[in-house]
Amino acid sequence: MRGSTPLDVAASSVMDNNGLALALEEPDLDKVVTYLAGCGLQSCPILLAKGESVEENSSVVVKLLIRRPECFGPALRGEGGNGLLAAMKEAIKISETPALDLPGSVHGVSSDVSADGDDEEEVVHMGNAIMSFYSALIDLLGRCAPEMHLINKGKGEALRIRAILRSLVPTEDLVGIISIPLKMPITNKDGSVTEPDMSACFCPDHKAPMVLFLDRVYGIEDQSFLLHLLEVGFLPDLRAATSLDTIKLIIG
Repeated sequence: MRGSTPLDVAASSVMDNNGLALALEEPDLDKVVTYLAGCGLQSCPILLAKGESVEENSSVVVKLLIRRPECFGPALRGEGGNGLLAAMKEAIKISETPALDLPGSVHGVSSDVSADGDDEEEVVHMGNAIMSFYSALIDLLGRCAPEMHLINKGKGEALRIRAILRSLVPTEDLVGIISIPLKMPITNKDGSVTEPDMSACFCPDHKAPMVLFLDRVYGIEDQSFLLHLLEVGFLPDLRAATSLDTIKLIIG
């Protein structure tokens, strides 16, 4: 259920908060479950009483980000950057270059291990961190996109917000990122299997927000575009997934 906002909020409220987690009793959890069961199925009287709505709050998020373009970084168009696809490719290049990806490492020793072998802070891979930042940003913008029923009604504000989002990220960048191949396990000559470090490379979590943004902001109305997207973005992943179904990889 990761990505469902109410559940994320509920989980984040108690994560790394032992005091709150221990204070929750069964009646409290029942209330949480009851609330989550009704999310998306009924209006929130508190928001309605204040004249607010999810759509209004979503547009506020986009407006605030537009007023602070530095939040976008160099990736999105209009700020002198080369676009989102170029930024993601550069981040992948960084992730594949140890000297750039782990600038704190010395003589091949990761920055999370001290000289006496004691664990210190968790390793932060710069390339993966950049990819994750832009993916989270695109995910946020996609979720804040106007609802289709507002677009169909010709609501001026909804059309304006959608136009702004489209101006920030073109479909070419989205398709390009969706088409980037994922790292796969490799069977070595000695029969051992080397698996990719998912915290250091381009992974499915980086692709998913691009698909969300593409669907919410642009939609997929043209059949030829859908077939092209399947051919360059999803079929290669399916072929790669089927290649994992081998005895060596299963045993490894």
